[in-house]
Amino acid sequence: MNAGLDSFGENYSEARQNFEAAAKSAGAAFHRYRHDDPGLSCDVAVVGPANAHHRLAMIAGTHGAEGFAGSAVMVDWLSRGKRPADTAVVLIHAINPWGFVHISRCTENNVDLNRNFVDHAGPLPENPGYAELHQALCPPRWDDAARLAIHDFCNAYGARHGRQKLIDAIMRGQYSHKDGLNFGGQSPEWSNRTIRAITADHLRGADTLMLIDWHTGLGAYGVASVMCLDPPAHPAYDKARAIFGPEIDAVQKLFEGEDPPVYTGLLLNAVRAEAAAKTTVACTVEFGTRPLDAMLDGLLVDRWLRLAAPANAPGLAALKAEVRDAFCPDDPAWRGAVIQSGAALIARATQWLSR
Repeated sequence: MNAGLDSFGENYSEARQNFEAAAKSAGAAFHRYRHDDPGLSCDVAVVGPANAHHRLAMIAGTHGAEGFAGSAVMVDWLSRGKRPADTAVVLIHAINPWGFVHISRCTENNVDLNRNFVDHAGPLPENPGYAELHQALCPPRWDDAARLAIHDFCNAYGARHGRQKLIDAIMRGQYSHKDGLNFGGQSPEWSNRTIRAITADHLRGADTLMLIDWHTGLGAYGVASVMCLDPPAHPAYDKARAIFGPEIDAVQKLFEGEDPPVYTGLLLNAVRAEAAAKTTVACTVEFGTRPLDAMLDGLLVDRWLRLAAPANAPGLAALKAEVRDAFCPDDPAWRGAVIQSGAALIARATQWLSR
């Protein structure tokens, strides 16, 4: 049995209970930010002095159902991780609790939270490529024929415009189709407002801030890939490379050799701006589960189940299980790799902060 497997909750409620119990056992200060939906919350544990000059903030559940892995990594660290000197560790659990409990990447409004941090008072970002893809990506039914038709349409689009343009059009975020894929929203979500409140309460005042947002899906199965939000010429990128090694230079492996999308409305950029630390290093960690095309299937099934599936359609349970498996495989080897690599990344981050 791999150490730390019991840190995984099998549903949102169990994950939240595990996190709260581990936080209180570790002597952490515990804070609950209640969602508009009764019974849901984003919970925050703070280990170390709240006013520390150096702080590490970790976030689980930005994409709802991807929160199982980040939750487990944080519970494992609370249970047996080494406490850094002169550093506060702020653990943010289930920032998108609706998506977590409903096994969806999105919020209750079909919003991809990680595209929601834009200026909603001004013109919203445009994504004309997505408009061309929308109807094909969002069919009224879901079966093998629909799945094949989507992939044929996407392959044809990629042949005309290039595969990188296809990936960017689907993944960067879109603000024109409320029922579409990777919809960034037209106003700030509850989770958007809440992470800003958490930032004000627990992250402002730091001199040095390390941000890690835990995700699943992209990359090789069971492998942790670190993505720095800054371009390679930025000083923070050099710091990220010093912390996590040259692996951060290989983000193309996540997109099968193509450049990553030009993401809009990312959560970590908003947190970094509002925390206003003198030095901030912001990284996303992806624990790989599936090849890129298979991961797209998971996103499409998630959307169809929430917005288009008839209540009595056959096979709904199997499709929901497919979505869950895309974000958190029920495989002890995968879960053990997540715990092991997550602990190693946290150790590198805390070592750098307390150097």
